[in-house]
Amino acid sequence: MPKISIITVNYKSTPLINEWEHKIDLTEAEYIVVDNSGDFVAARATTRVVDSGGNIGFGRACNLGVEQSDADIIVFANPDLELDGKQLSAFLEFSRAQSAHSIWGPFIRDGKGEVVSLFRPGRMGLVFSRRALSDTELVHATLDTAYVSGACLATSRCLFRSLGGFSDEIFLYGEDLDLCLRAKMVGASVCLTSGVELKHSGGGSSTRFDRYKRLFRSTSGHYALFRLHRYGPFRAAINALHLASGRRF
Repeated sequence: MPKISIITVNYKSTPLINEWEHKIDLTEAEYIVVDNSGDFVAARATTRVVDSGGNIGFGRACNLGVEQSDADIIVFANPDLELDGKQLSAFLEFSRAQSAHSIWGPFIRDGKGEVVSLFRPGRMGLVFSRRALSDTELVHATLDTAYVSGACLATSRCLFRSLGGFSDEIFLYGEDLDLCLRAKMVGASVCLTSGVELKHSGGGSSTRFDRYKRLFRSTSGHYALFRLHRYGPFRAAINALHLASGRRF
């Protein structure tokens, strides 16, 4: 059977990751935690901990985790993703059947209970449109889409390495979309599966300052993404703000 590594980046999230450690069956996958804040304490001795040496960003930390793995399939999972053992096993089983030339992920329910994704073309001159999946789309076994959220994104080690991993030019936000766009450029498929549905808290902010800070960081990350894909400064800024805002249009 293909070997699977699950990689999580820690940034002051030890309690959440400790919960994950107890949900992962090590006969199905190994668990690697890349520590970006230097404060992670593993709950199980079998968890592989990689010290990044500081906060190097999400994408670079994920790349570092892949370097420490020789698995055939890589699953990147955020610590604030709600997941039980049965759902994880179902997703890993699905992953073993996927093409080595693809990126895939589960349906992720937001706070409204909807599955939201990006599609092309966008409206009003935007590159992408963001919308909730329709009832018809939700019953598909798999659904082609523009991207898979980095909250839970899986791919083959072969494809990930051939793409050069996540971009070092993006510190946080937008690295998942960038990877999917580059994968599509080389003919790889990008899809979601309805066989597994998860919930993602999304790091809900408690204060207005936190929300503004997150908006700024998300806009910066997505701006870097669009500039990497050769969009001009103005168009990159407009599209970055659109994706960072979370607006559905």
